[in-house]
Amino acid sequence: MLAERVRAAGGRALLIGGAVRDRLLQRTPVDFDVEIYGLPPETVFALAQDVGAIRDVGRAFGVLEARLPGCTMHISLPRRESKIAPGHRGFAIGVDPAMAPEDAARRRDFTMNAIAEDPLTGEILDPFRGRADLEQRLLRVVDPERFREDPLRVLRAAVFAAQFELTVDPETAKVIRQTLPELQRLHRERIGEEWWKLLLRPLKPSQGLRLLMAWGALTVLHPEFSKLPETSQNPKWHPEDDVWTHTCLAVDEAAQLTRGQGAESREPGELVEEDRWQVLLATLCHDLGKAEATVWRNGAWRSPGHAAAGVSFTRTFLHSIAASRKTTEVVVRLVREHLQPLHFFNQQQRGTPVSDGAIRKLAHRVHPASVFLLTFVADADHRGRGAFPGGRPPAAEAGEYLRVRAASLGVLHGLPAPVLRGSDLVSLGLQPGPSFADILRAAEQKRELST
Repeated sequence: MLAERVRAAGGRALLIGGAVRDRLLQRTPVDFDVEIYGLPPETVFALAQDVGAIRDVGRAFGVLEARLPGCTMHISLPRRESKIAPGHRGFAIGVDPAMAPEDAARRRDFTMNAIAEDPLTGEILDPFRGRADLEQRLLRVVDPERFREDPLRVLRAAVFAAQFELTVDPETAKVIRQTLPELQRLHRERIGEEWWKLLLRPLKPSQGLRLLMAWGALTVLHPEFSKLPETSQNPKWHPEDDVWTHTCLAVDEAAQLTRGQGAESREPGELVEEDRWQVLLATLCHDLGKAEATVWRNGAWRSPGHAAAGVSFTRTFLHSIAASRKTTEVVVRLVREHLQPLHFFNQQQRGTPVSDGAIRKLAHRVHPASVFLLTFVADADHRGRGAFPGGRPPAAEAGEYLRVRAASLGVLHGLPAPVLRGSDLVSLGLQPGPSFADILRAAEQKRELST
């Protein structure tokens, strides 16, 4: 409808970017980007209002947003940009309705995003061979000079490579490495947005993680990860090799588990997107402490206290991606307690029963996270160790054991219900006062001692 109105007014509307790319990959686009040529901004704004509810997200820069049933449409005019300051925001931007589509496409980051389609004729405009690169599963920059102007594109390269399972063109990798010094100028919030995409969108985020490490981007932005590739592990428990290899495998497992693949009795449908984000962040960070805690002792590599040692590194990383306060506290507790499901399982296997009180105490320690989320991290940790000679070790059952026990106690998804409430004391005729807290605390302690 919009394209027809634009043509009737003397202009041309083209689908651009991700919508065209996704259609060529036989994926269903969620959002649509439309670029309108040959019409002044006032005319475009008037035509856009006939499409749906319009939100002005950057009218001064020729960008509007239309909310449609089941999708969002971004409507823009061709823009000319010139670099005037460092960072991804340091541009002077001017609208140019007369710009040629090929010139507009040169501003895109990668060739697969520089393809346009005329929705009225079906004509594909592909001035930089983006279709051929897609067919070869190749990620290639459009214009090296323009690419280096926006360092956020380094992170976007990792996201796209993992999301679409692409090989990065060698010349593109060279351009990316040349852009690394600019990364420190990026705002934390924008970095966090790309981490969200990297962890939540791909089936296997590890491809993007490995690229960021290989390029040196993690060393620049998040040096707390830089020592993991050189941190050894005991091959008896970690045949996959170093801590970074294990971390990447574990993150892939977490991505699968939180989608419902490879799960046993849990119900991944109970996870909202924020839960998945927190589980994946915790899995990414769960062994950060090994870089500091790993020692050679009694003929083997050991990492005593690495869960606690990882807390400060985790907080540093979460701050660098502008994680919310809630997410930070959830992830830190998941990292700190990630070994507890294994400890409980091993204790039970040795014939020493795990008390109900111990599991309730864990629910308190892990709060505001939940035991449920903790079992995802623990399972990803155990699964992310490659192939074991003779099969996977029994510890793979640790998460399932804890889920069953915690569910039976009503603490799988939250804190235990109090054994006694203030209202119970009032009903017994007691007057509210400072002594209530002591009584309630004593009641809780009595329960823990008796179970």
